Amino acid sequence: MSPYDIISIQRDLHTGLVLIVDPYAIWNINLTSKDLTLLYGSDGRVMENLDEHYILFNRIVDIVQKPLLTFALERYCIRLINRRTSNISTLVGDCDEGGDLIGNFSFTRFNKLVSGVFLTANQLAVAESAPNDRVLMLYLDKQLSTSITRDPLPGITTMFHHFDQSMLCLFANGIFFEVDSNDGTVNGRPLIAQRKDVKGFTEGPTLGAISNGFVFKRHVMLTDKTNKALGIIDLDTMVITLLCSVLVSPDPYKARFQEVSDVTECRHPTLLSVAIFPERELLLVGGYSNIFQFQLHLDSQCEFSTSIL
Repeated sequence: MSPYDIISIQRDLHTGLVLIVDPYAIWNINLTSKDLTLLYGSDGRVMENLDEHYILFNRIVDIVQKPLLTFALERYCIRLINRRTSNISTLVGDCDEGGDLIGNFSFTRFNKLVSGVFLTANQLAVAESAPNDRVLMLYLDKQLSTSITRDPLPGITTMFHHFDQSMLCLFANGIFFEVDSNDGTVNGRPLIAQRKDVKGFTEGPTLGAISNGFVFKRHVMLTDKTNKALGIIDLDTMVITLLCSVLVSPDPYKARFQEVSDVTECRHPTLLSVAIFPERELLLVGGYSNIFQFQLHLDSQCEFSTSIL
């Protein structure tokens, strides 16, 4: 059995392989052999006579990592996975019931977690969408949660590292925001659309539901679920370019790599996650039960090529 929506792709800090995540399971994939290994969660089999690795997650929305520790964010809680012992426990929140409380971990409650980012070894920033609409700081050493943002930020869909390590990048209602984790200052930056004359993309580049992103050399690479496109933002000029991808209709039962020859037509139903491996000039993009690898050519100005393996 294979993953469903690929919501996150990361370098696995424990195995050195690639970690991929769907709403119900965490996997390793070997880029050479393309073999999938289920690490934690359910792969769709009948839940009988299975060990503790096969915990039933209540829909994972993101994961973050430290050496030997993986943190699985669900809608209402965060689970802690010890990669050495495979022990899984609830770190904070109630996995079955939401709420709106901050303070000690024992009574902290979330309503809709969407994303998380480690700022330091003991500081984990997490973003909540409606109805709480906020960014919180979780102090792991103190077992304490506090609010970073002073005012609501409606419509948060994802959050990730800024090149300035004290800053966070997030998208809310299609707007790019920078958040200072020290004082909670929020700066919304308008984006300048750069039209791409491509087949299957006729409305002009406007941001939709941004599902994932990362910062690399003063650029943001993102996946736009609404427009079914990869996007690139130049953080100096704030110009956004949306690039469509020919990702043919997937076999929903088998995750696989696909080789395609064009990137000018949007035909894939979802683009959900993206990760870069600069030492290999490789971009991995996750959608519904599919992972695609793109070869990049990154020059000193970080020009992204759209040639595909």
